[in-house]
Amino acid sequence: MAKAPQQSNTQLGISEQTAREFKRIAEQEEKAGTESWNDGDYDSAADHFERAANTLRKYAAHVQAPAQAQII
Repeated sequence: MAKAPQQSNTQLGISEQTAREFKRIAEQEEKAGTESWNDGDYDSAADHFERAANTLRKYAAHVQAPAQAQII
């Protein structure tokens, strides 16, 4: 499988600050999920991991929107 060309966040239409914020939120949720898991609170851990995944999905959609607009 060919590797996709690397593009910076600015080339993709997203500011570096926005990219860092998405990453920070996802990392916080992942950390909270891990802590909940270690404490045995599996429902709470699942909620945190789901929020982390949703944050990364929003980031991906945000990044892909300008690329999709160019294709159209």
